[in-house]
Amino acid sequence: MTYKTPDNLPLLSNPLGIDQGIQSLQIELSENLQWLEYSFGRAYLGKDRQQTGRDYIYPAVYKGDANYYDASPNDNVISQSFFVLDGDYRYSDYVINNQNLFEVPISLIIWGNLKKISGVDEHFGQILLQQVLSVINNNEQFTVQSIVDNEPDVFSEFSDRLENSSLYYYPYFCYRIKMTLSSGEECKETIDNTLEIYDIWNNS
Repeated sequence: MTYKTPDNLPLLSNPLGIDQGIQSLQIELSENLQWLEYSFGRAYLGKDRQQTGRDYIYPAVYKGDANYYDASPNDNVISQSFFVLDGDYRYSDYVINNQNLFEVPISLIIWGNLKKISGVDEHFGQILLQQVLSVINNNEQFTVQSIVDNEPDVFSEFSDRLENSSLYYYPYFCYRIKMTLSSGEECKETIDNTLEIYDIWNNS
């Protein structure tokens, strides 16, 4: 479970749509959680074909120049976090040349090594979780819906590089915090159908 240490990944220069909301919370997590070594932005599904012929699915975080970093659990880091999109956009208001409001389900996934953070026992993980929730609650765009705590389901859509599940248990910790992001943007173009709306937000 030892992978390449990540570089300092760049922030998006002009985030739009959900990326704007994600980046705002990404920055707040980095600034307020001293123990969080790497606060990444939105992760996409990356896929590599292994020598065994199986596809390895991983969280791919953009790192510039059309390249992506694998944000899987990594013993070269103390702790890290990234965001994943959990479902479709829900539009509550859509008016041309007006502020158009939408909601989207998003998860924040956090993984780390307690021994590298503090050296205390596994109960310290709950203290860290409460600190994360405090940062989220101060961001008006996000509302916490539920939490998956220290279970394999935290990484449900990704493959493991290990044959065992040791990365889910002490001294490692992981959370999946399921949230709703509420945001809006001004639309200045005439949109003919819902599919085109979806494409505009997701290609931004």
